[in-house]
Amino acid sequence: MRERPWEKATDEARRDGARARGPSRLRGPVGGGVPRHRGGGGEEAAQASATEGDGAPDVAAEEVETTVTESGLSVTGPTEFLETEAYAYLEEQIAELEEQDVTLGIVVRDLESGYELAYNADEALYPASAIKAAYCAMVCEEFGGAGELAGALESCLVNSSNEAYTALREAFGLEAFGAWLEEVGAEEASVQALEYGYPDISANELAAVWEET
Repeated sequence: MRERPWEKATDEARRDGARARGPSRLRGPVGGGVPRHRGGGGEEAAQASATEGDGAPDVAAEEVETTVTESGLSVTGPTEFLETEAYAYLEEQIAELEEQDVTLGIVVRDLESGYELAYNADEALYPASAIKAAYCAMVCEEFGGAGELAGALESCLVNSSNEAYTALREAFGLEAFGAWLEEVGAEEASVQALEYGYPDISANELAAVWEET
């Protein structure tokens, strides 16, 4: 498996038990408070409680910040990532696509650490077939599955079938889809979704949908 770009920069911190708690929007060390403990023993008892799992884990300090580069790429994670070849390559690829008049909306988020890469993440764009997976997730969550249309749901996901997607929309409608999108954090897209099965959606809102699914 290919190593994620920032993993090399954080190997030492991870070996020490470091673990970031969600996306950091402020510069500074990531860490928890003083561990709870069950009684006397002072510092030794506090250290023991962290290993016993009764209190907050002992999180090593790690320099994490959100940096917005000249190109508009937002990087939340260890500052060392900005010095890597992976970061330089990412900037090159974005520049090449922009030169071709390709409109990009990107969010790449590590759900475990909260590290994130984002570019033009708030502009609503046409989602094409990516929205089909969101609709299928809604059907499963809100209706307990597609029932007799289980085959259509599978075809929609596996083959990106337009016919299957149309059959699902005709059976389960758009009102439930719009309400579900709003509930999972895609509020702007939810308005258009009430009338259209391919609502424009930003990378940030689509990322919220994928986290739900």
